[in-house]
Amino acid sequence: MKRKSAELVEENSTIDLLIVGSETGIATALAGHDKGLKCLIIEKTPYVGGSTALSGGAMETDEHGRVLCKDKSPIEGLYAVGNTAANIFRSVYPGIGGTICQGLVYGYIVAEHTSNLTLLKN
Repeated sequence: MKRKSAELVEENSTIDLLIVGSETGIATALAGHDKGLKCLIIEKTPYVGGSTALSGGAMETDEHGRVLCKDKSPIEGLYAVGNTAANIFRSVYPGIGGTICQGLVYGYIVAEHTSNLTLLKN
């Protein structure tokens, strides 16, 4: 489904959760919204769902979906879910539909973890 460009955010607005990619990012944004977060999805392709077949686990993540450094320490504030994350399937893409469930689950986990951090700051 091709989408149209839209006005996304007001200048100088604050975003609690920035989501790059709409594949499972949509689920992350919905979960974040339910937790009271102001979310923004950025997608480079003109299609809802993005380029899911072209990616495959570029970033290793921990149990909260945080991207890990080479020494396995988390990069605070940087999360990855779906096919861009090497979570359950690591760098293997099992095929069409094989990563949908883990992407949705990790989307929820990321929103939950981020909302807890945001609530602690307020």
